[in-house]
Amino acid sequence: MLFVSSSNMYATFGKMVATIKTLRINSLKQTISDKNHVVFEGEVEVIIDRKMRLWADRVLLDKEKQTLTAERKESAAISIENDDFVMLADKLFLNFEKKTGYADDIRMHISEGYVSARKAEKLNDNDWRMDEMTYTPCDAELIHWHFRARKAVLHGNYFIKASGLLFKVGPVPVFGMPSMFLPIQGRTKSGHGKAKSGFLMPRLYYDYDYGFGFRQYYYRYFGPHCDTTLGVDWQAYKGIVLSDEFRWARSPEDYTKAMMQYAFARNFFQQRNNKIVKASEHQYWVEGENYQSIGIFGPMHVDSLTRVDFGTDKRIGYIFLNSTNDVDNTFYNSVLFRGHLSQDMIEARFDADQTKLQQFTTMTCEEKTQFWPLAQELIAQTQALTKSRPQRPVKNEFQKKEIENKTTVVQVPHFEWNTLYKNLKNILNYRHDFFLDQILYRQQAFENIYFNSTLLNQRELIPLRSTDLLRFYYRACLYKSVFMRGHTLMLEIDPSLQFRSHTKKDEIFHKNVIEDRIMGRGAYRIASEYSAKWTFPELLIHSDDFRQVHYVQSGISYEFVPKFFQKNWYYMDKWDRLYPKHEIAVQVRNNNIINDYQIDLELKQGYDFYNRQDLFPLRRGLTSRHLLPFRYDISIASDSLILACAQEYDMKNLKMLQSEISTGITSDRFNASIGYLYQNEGIQRRRDLLSNIPHFVLCNLAVPISKRATIRYDGQFYSEHKHSFFSLGSIKPLLHRIRLDYNGHCWGFCIGFEEKKYREYGTERAEHYFVFSLKLESIGSFANKIRQPSIDRKKD
Repeated sequence: MLFVSSSNMYATFGKMVATIKTLRINSLKQTISDKNHVVFEGEVEVIIDRKMRLWADRVLLDKEKQTLTAERKESAAISIENDDFVMLADKLFLNFEKKTGYADDIRMHISEGYVSARKAEKLNDNDWRMDEMTYTPCDAELIHWHFRARKAVLHGNYFIKASGLLFKVGPVPVFGMPSMFLPIQGRTKSGHGKAKSGFLMPRLYYDYDYGFGFRQYYYRYFGPHCDTTLGVDWQAYKGIVLSDEFRWARSPEDYTKAMMQYAFARNFFQQRNNKIVKASEHQYWVEGENYQSIGIFGPMHVDSLTRVDFGTDKRIGYIFLNSTNDVDNTFYNSVLFRGHLSQDMIEARFDADQTKLQQFTTMTCEEKTQFWPLAQELIAQTQALTKSRPQRPVKNEFQKKEIENKTTVVQVPHFEWNTLYKNLKNILNYRHDFFLDQILYRQQAFENIYFNSTLLNQRELIPLRSTDLLRFYYRACLYKSVFMRGHTLMLEIDPSLQFRSHTKKDEIFHKNVIEDRIMGRGAYRIASEYSAKWTFPELLIHSDDFRQVHYVQSGISYEFVPKFFQKNWYYMDKWDRLYPKHEIAVQVRNNNIINDYQIDLELKQGYDFYNRQDLFPLRRGLTSRHLLPFRYDISIASDSLILACAQEYDMKNLKMLQSEISTGITSDRFNASIGYLYQNEGIQRRRDLLSNIPHFVLCNLAVPISKRATIRYDGQFYSEHKHSFFSLGSIKPLLHRIRLDYNGHCWGFCIGFEEKKYREYGTERAEHYFVFSLKLESIGSFANKIRQPSIDRKKD
């Protein structure tokens, strides 16, 4: 049906166009030249099937040919609008019967930028083919950069596929591309923006070692708060990664998310047939969690969490994304149900955690001497096998030894009940922790010795331990606070009861613990922790205008955990071990506000009556058996400055054990910071620390040299020098990066130099490369990394 209206008349014509349902035209003036032709002029509005709306100065409607022609007058452009975008044109022609047409000199604004074309042909209800298309996100009067395409097809509200592209900076051609996809984000029927499915901007890069690569993602929108991102990351000499990240947020307390990665990795270090070789490998990793509110049952609100985490390797992103961050090496799987009451939380869960640790350490001279006869046998075998073939000279040497530890802990199931503190008739406060579970524990550790990249010897450090236990644990916490004229005295006692279905050894001990057999091979023990803290009144001094305020408060604390024999019980997690403690400590806190500066100082000195080797490793000192390390923390902060220092000292010989110092300055776009960590070599051994590097230095600097340009430097350094604090004579770079960043109106670039050191299966490697990247707004980065060949550095 055709509805026509003007400022002074309304007319209805019979069935005129059979291929559309409704055609409504509003105008200020209309002229009917014959039964097939109508001309509309003056603020013409055309609505076609409620899907397309256009505004023009003049519209010609041909009933016989079933066509519509819209034209403009003077400077006003024709406006074409549908559910996806608004298009401007100088002329528009539509054929209703064939659902085709064309438009001259179109201009279109999408969320990623601006599109224009000399001519656009309507292919069907959704697609347009464009000639001489131009795309740019730049809205400046003189466009800084743009893409010029010979042909392009606009596919509905999803993407533009362009071919024969030429990238230009101003009028200067820079490079060409055979084709490219540009995602577009349309509009909803209500006129409000919402996410649409489509290809995201691709990223192209080139690496000296690994060749050309690209990264492309496809975003799929399913509905409100539900979407997924599919990705492919390919590099010529490194491999390919296929990924998917799914998100579904039904409410703040009801969501699902999942991440899946599959990689075909090339030139990847691995062990095959007792040799470390570079080879191709298939890897995958799946991780996800689902959190769901089940409902309210009486006074209890119940929710659940399911966590899935499995695969061959978690380092897929680490390997392919050139990240300097390490990754977690534990796979976590669990199903958890949790009930919340006003002061209680009840939990039932099934856990399965698997951890694999690989640590490479330098071999000692004694170890090299021990394994040298085996190495000679390997050399003789190798020479015999290769006698008939010419060989390059081989540098016979030991690689670092590998410690490999595999642990699996499964709890099926684990029931837990925790409470908040409750006041018992104003006498004391009470809370408790309770759990009951069945735990399955598996552990095995190996020591591997490598010679000329060949596994020379393997020794079991820990034979396969397989233990299944039923565990029960109950711990009560009771405390009482007494206030006396500004003084505060807090007394606390924490008794605990533990049961195990069987123990590691058959011995039973009674010193400082109540322990006995129960239910056959089972055992129980009752122990307790005690503490008291006396806080003195706080001293407050301030000026009349409160611009200078000083707080000082001191206190004495006492903690006691009786020492008793525990090696007869299995040690699987924190609930199985109670470290002895018999400590008295003095603490002083001083807080100061001086004009615009905040200065905080904390001091602590403790003395433990138990011997050093009995204490929790991180509390141990170096030489004193009982006097604990003296520790102080000081920080000075303002709007533009921060300085922090935390140090520990062995007071017996005034030797520094550990120091953490950091400072930073911020002013407008200028930023500078430096951090230094020192750990005494002896304290690293005493505390069983994983690191054996005593010195670490981190530096960051950003200096603006113009309104849009900034020079940046990031550095990480280490030193293996075993001498004292700030002995950095042999400092080596771990990572340093210097670059020039320029951010223009709709583009930017970065040029710089990077050096990175890392270990790959125990082999120290170094990479040095120059970096150039060009950032175009809404397009991503085209990066070129020009690397020098990698340098292998191996130590005896």
